[in-house]
Amino acid sequence: MRRIMFVLFRDGESTCAIVTVDSVSPAIHNADSAFDAIRRAVTGWVADTSDGRSVWIDSCEDMNIGDLASAGIPASLRKYLRAEGIRNLEIDIPDTGGVDACNYTLDSHLVDESRIPARSE
Repeated sequence: MRRIMFVLFRDGESTCAIVTVDSVSPAIHNADSAFDAIRRAVTGWVADTSDGRSVWIDSCEDMNIGDLASAGIPASLRKYLRAEGIRNLEIDIPDTGGVDACNYTLDSHLVDESRIPARSE
C-alpha cells in the first residue's frame, strides 16, 4: 500500500485541504494521479447513486474537495474509491479562523542565526 499526501489551496486564500490517500494501485503514484482517481470515483458515485447526486446538488453542482470533506466519506462512495484502488481517503481542512494560521512559508529558515556562534576559521 502506498500513502500519498498532498495539500490543495483555495485560489487566493489561505484555506487549504490536506488530503491523504492510501492506494493499492500502481497507477496512483503521486498527487495528480491520486486526485484523478478521486475525481473518477466521485463522478461515478454522483452518476450512479442517490447519495452522490444529493451531495452534488447540495453543492450547487459545483462539488469540490471542501464539499466532500463536509459531507464525509459515506460507504456508498468508498465502493467507488476501492474500485479506483483507493483503500482510504482522509480530508482535513484546518480551521484558521478566517486568518492565516501561520506567517511562515516552506522556505522560512529554521535556524536563528543570531544564536549561532561565529565560526572561527
